[in-house]
Amino acid sequence: MFERTVVGWVMLLAGSLAGSMAGSAMAADLSKDFVAMTQTVVEYSYPIKLSRYKDNAYIDLVANEKDAAYDTPEAAITSHFSAMRKGDVDWFLRTWNDSGARRIQQRMSDRKLVAADVGREWKEQFGADGRIRLEKYGELGALVLVKYQLMKGETVSIQDTLVLRREPSGWRLTQELASDPIQQLWDTDQRRFTSLAPVVMESTARPSKR
Repeated sequence: MFERTVVGWVMLLAGSLAGSMAGSAMAADLSKDFVAMTQTVVEYSYPIKLSRYKDNAYIDLVANEKDAAYDTPEAAITSHFSAMRKGDVDWFLRTWNDSGARRIQQRMSDRKLVAADVGREWKEQFGADGRIRLEKYGELGALVLVKYQLMKGETVSIQDTLVLRREPSGWRLTQELASDPIQQLWDTDQRRFTSLAPVVMESTARPSKR
């Protein structure tokens, strides 16, 4: 009798609390008042060991993939541009690591680019007299950055930076810094810069589904 009474009181109390909590939750005011826009700046340091190639550091491109090597960053770059000069997209993709190649393939698919058209455009960029000159070399942890120039005679046609990482099969290009401003600013005089955090840029580019 006593046990049943105690159990009954416990159940009654639990029911009362649940009802009270539910009523309280329904009555709660969850509106928000704007306070202010705040900004938190987190700085990252990029310690880069910077070197410069000697004058006239032109690479000798190879005609066929069987002659390509990947034992040094410069060898991988030679293979990379040899594939471009030949217009061979498959060879070109093999100069990237797996994640980089997948990203490029996805980009080509999204833009509906045809390999034959891409290869033809590369060949036109090189032309008959296009040569690749290496300018600067940077070591950033396990990554290597190389600034190159596509020369047409004595004129700089294109100037950009490649990023490489040593893979089990040798050196390969990587897209790891593709969204990082350091890839474009690493060898400039600008030593401090601020940009939106990647999570902010991604959320801005992708509207909320809510």
